[in-house]
Amino acid sequence: GEVGREGEETREVLERVFPNLHYLWVRRDDKLRQAISMWKAKQTKIYNSLQESELQGAAEPVFDFEEIRKQKQRFEQEDESWRQFFAESGITPIIVHYERFAENYESGVGGIVRELGIDVAGELAVKPLTYRKLSDATNEEWRTRYLEMEAVAPSSS
Repeated sequence: GEVGREGEETREVLERVFPNLHYLWVRRDDKLRQAISMWKAKQTKIYNSLQESELQGAAEPVFDFEEIRKQKQRFEQEDESWRQFFAESGITPIIVHYERFAENYESGVGGIVRELGIDVAGELAVKPLTYRKLSDATNEEWRTRYLEMEAVAPSSS
């Protein structure tokens, strides 16, 4: 496709400031799970596992179909905006799929390093993760409930 002038200008500025610039696009394929996690985090104010000690006084999160739908739509729109930015800028980013990366991040780091063309002699030492996934049975219950409600709900944009 045609490279948009605005996107091209943005790319040119970034590449002047950061020579040999590479782009990583970290994205989640499952926007519903992402939306549920965000909705829970907004309610509990716990956004990562390092904050878990603060869960003691945190409010119990409540399912809300419309709020989850809004979050999901927001993530879909943001994803589309990034896709459009890369396309208009003539950029082919290295795409990192969150779900696969989270499953085996050591392998994911190695893949990114190879994609960047970085030669690591011998074995690549990757530090153990400090974070862990916060999703739990509640996330899966909400996902099932959302899908059931979505099947009968009128769509709103």
